[in-house]
Amino acid sequence: EADGQALAAVHERVYAGPLLQGADASANNDAIWTLVSALPADQLQSAATDDMGGWLNLARSIKGAGTLEQQQAAIDNWKAQNPKHPAALQLPTALAQLRALTSEPITKIALLLPQDGQLASVAKALREGFMAAHFQAQQAGQNPPAIQVFDSSRVTSMDEFYRQAQAAGAQLVVGPLEKNLVKQLNSRQQLPITTLALNYSDTSTEGPAQLYQFGLAAEDEAREVARRAWADGKRSAVAMVPKGEWGDRVLDA
Repeated sequence: EADGQALAAVHERVYAGPLLQGADASANNDAIWTLVSALPADQLQSAATDDMGGWLNLARSIKGAGTLEQQQAAIDNWKAQNPKHPAALQLPTALAQLRALTSEPITKIALLLPQDGQLASVAKALREGFMAAHFQAQQAGQNPPAIQVFDSSRVTSMDEFYRQAQAAGAQLVVGPLEKNLVKQLNSRQQLPITTLALNYSDTSTEGPAQLYQFGLAAEDEAREVARRAWADGKRSAVAMVPKGEWGDRVLDA
């Protein structure tokens, strides 16, 4: 239902697009991109050649790309095929920022994850997966960025962390995982280094342009499973979740 509402909101904004100019048109493009980029893959399938189809095809192209370079290539290819589309004429801010990232190759990443506390086991799995992908890229003859791990469970000041990360030469921060730290970052006007947080702030306040929020919560996985099942024609299901607040959140998702 939520996805249906999002798709309807996209239709309304695409319809209003030709009536807008300047900052209003730019804000509308940003809002459309926020909506379409959050849609599941099965709702991005479109053979239409109108503006709506163009937005869906753009989101599908980028979701299908793995690396920053591949995503940028997907944007460039899409723009070449859709030169008069509103997004080609005025690229959404998030995609313009992606272009800025790829214009300066990233040579070092600061991986900010907790080594102690309730999230330590999750962080360990993330860290091992991150490093495995790094070594696989090396074995494939690629030149992946260097990775320096920082322990977020010992961070007492995000300002101090960013100073350390900058001194180490980091151009991108991946993390934090802890929601309270993500909330801190979301409340700031700007960040010194582009940051991909591995959680959501759960606030309505728009965060700094340098902050990207990517959820890894079980609620996100539950919603994706439900979308996939619905797309496959399933209309009833049995959910087995543990008793307690965590299980309630997963069930409500």
